[in-house]
Amino acid sequence: MHIGRFEFRPGLIPSLATLLVLPVLLSLGFWQLQRAEFKVRLSVERDDALQGMPVALQRLQPDWEQGRYHRVEAHGRYLPDRQVLLDNQILNGRPGYWVLTPFQPEGLDQLILVNRGWVPMDADRNRLPQLAVRGDIRSLIGYLDRPPRPGIRLGESVVSREGWPLVVLEVDYDELRVRLGQPLVPMLLQLSEQAEDGFERDWRVTAGFGPDTHRGYALQWFSLAAVLTLLYLGLNIRRRPAKG
Repeated sequence: MHIGRFEFRPGLIPSLATLLVLPVLLSLGFWQLQRAEFKVRLSVERDDALQGMPVALQRLQPDWEQGRYHRVEAHGRYLPDRQVLLDNQILNGRPGYWVLTPFQPEGLDQLILVNRGWVPMDADRNRLPQLAVRGDIRSLIGYLDRPPRPGIRLGESVVSREGWPLVVLEVDYDELRVRLGQPLVPMLLQLSEQAEDGFERDWRVTAGFGPDTHRGYALQWFSLAAVLTLLYLGLNIRRRPAKG
């Protein structure tokens, strides 16, 4: 193909490589944009739900998933001798745990894990944080959410340390049901940031990637696609030799 004083003569291997890789880079970029739009909608839904008046936890059963982000109120008691530490939780660049304390709501035959917040990890991993909390009757206000998705699991067990408090690598409700000896609501109650007996809580920070992060990833994929295209053109366009 002649373009003025230049000609485009693509090689077979560079063409095949570009045809294979370029659609992948573009699809990853568009996927990240879709994730950003999803996070915007999710944030709006979350904010709308959190503006409402708290509802009694029992009213949301049995379809707990529909109660995600709903503000709820639960009346009952903590089980302070059977607490769970969710390992590998990073906050502001620091490693630590989420403190998940079982709570027995009145009028409900299931326990619910209350996320009381984040605590830092000691330099000596064998030294666990102090998690004391009273087991008296009280009312809690918070909102329901799913536990975080785990990363790559290196072993079969979700438990990294036996005994109480139990240190786990992910929230596996089947495993915890056996350990606790009672069924569990398949959601976390994220304790209100104003509630007592909590630790460091900023649920906006711990809610995962925001839409801007996904837009940044999309820009990276599109930039790689642009670089690949420019390299392909640059390697396959030649100046036509001057006629004598």
